[in-house]
Amino acid sequence: MLRKGEVMVKTYFQYVLPEIHEVLDVQKHIELSNGSPDTVHGYVDFVIRMKDGTVAVMDNKTTSMEYAEDAAQYSPQLALYKIILNSMNLSYKVTHTGYVTLSKKLN
Repeated sequence: MLRKGEVMVKTYFQYVLPEIHEVLDVQKHIELSNGSPDTVHGYVDFVIRMKDGTVAVMDNKTTSMEYAEDAAQYSPQLALYKIILNSMNLSYKVTHTGYVTLSKKLN
């Protein structure tokens, strides 16, 4: 388990961090309420400004199956996070969504 963790962290540093220009939020609490007792609460893993200037809401996943390259485009969770974040009075507007996937299947 320790070896898997080391490989995951090394992979994150090698492939994910170089693509990030600026981290805008980490574990950002979001809430959607329409005045009824039904309220949606969540925590966004992180929001980044990428090197090309676009802002993305991102979700970290460990998985035993590969995600489709366009999986984030069809994620209700990420779409909802994007809508809620853009309805808040923040210094940025989210234009993209994405996953960072790390495989559990390491030998």
